[in-house]
Amino acid sequence: ALTDSSDERLKENIKLIPDAVSKVQSLRGVTYTRKDTGEKSTGLIAQDVAPVLPELVDDSGEFLALRYARTVGLLVEAIKEQSAQIQALTKRVEELED
Repeated sequence: ALTDSSDERLKENIKLIPDAVSKVQSLRGVTYTRKDTGEKSTGLIAQDVAPVLPELVDDSGEFLALRYARTVGLLVEAIKEQSAQIQALTKRVEELED
């Protein structure tokens, strides 16, 4: 589906994804050619994602599949973590330059 119901009223046990940057760093963004169609594409490997966020992997079929839209939360938290690190380093550099 291109959309998921995301209303807070539908959710419970809401928690931020911890250590998002290290989770993202454990994944491989890859290019590949599909064996069945010869189509070239980019993406992630389901077997890499499963240990990090198993809820993103659909194992109901013959082959593993990824719920790519659900990677957004992980990526948002990773960017926020990196932004905080960059801001702290920028502040430190500015203090050292003064």
